[in-house]
Amino acid sequence: VIEASGALIFPLAAGGAGGSGALVRLPAAGPPAVAAAFGAATGATPVGGLVVSGNSLIGVTAADGASGRGTAYSYAATTGLSLLADFTSSGGALSEGPLLAGNSGDFFGVSREGGLGGHGSVYKLTAAGARTRIVSFTGTGGAARGRRPRGPLAQVEVNFYGVTEAGG
Repeated sequence: VIEASGALIFPLAAGGAGGSGALVRLPAAGPPAVAAAFGAATGATPVGGLVVSGNSLIGVTAADGASGRGTAYSYAATTGLSLLADFTSSGGALSEGPLLAGNSGDFFGVSREGGLGGHGSVYKLTAAGARTRIVSFTGTGGAARGRRPRGPLAQVEVNFYGVTEAGG
């Protein structure tokens, strides 16, 4: 994401003070600097990119948080890094790929584990951190065949598209 100052800000899966990942700011001129470091409470191993929500950037991690299953976080230059949501097994865990800024103003993502059957899920996240499971994958049978969704989602009008690693 490019900030108003022209600096590029992006997540790194490793590094930062505790080695759990960092948000890095690369100014238009000058050396890169760590904007924020991740830790057990805010999550570890940020995945995918960042999406803009007002004056904040929102992203997800694949590890740590209260349940150890990943988090959603918010970053603003004025307030720093903060926790938006802890991921759980029932809601979907271990996020994969970047969030999609949906037409509704909410954000959508996939988790490669968890959900009702443990095969992964598609979820909705609001800018305030409310997280709702939309789909729980069912493995090789059932209404939502597939397991371990991967990569980003795409939205065309009101429909979402993505892929799973197995099942179906």
